[in-house]
Amino acid sequence: MPWWRGLYANRELRVVKNLWQDGSGLAFDDAGEPTGYFWVHLLLAITSLSLGTAVGVIGLRGVRALRDTRA
Repeated sequence: MPWWRGLYANRELRVVKNLWQDGSGLAFDDAGEPTGYFWVHLLLAITSLSLGTAVGVIGLRGVRALRDTRA
């Protein structure tokens, strides 16, 4: 199993992939144009990925700062 399989970001990427391949008619209309459903869910996935990355970076910086003060 690849090391990245358990990452949280994988979930957002899977959502975007499934949204892009949606055949139910929710994400794209009959002409193939994206619908409001597509744009809202794409924005949610991007926002979630961005916030998760920001929280992870802040957490790593905090752990590194804590480790430096104890050394």
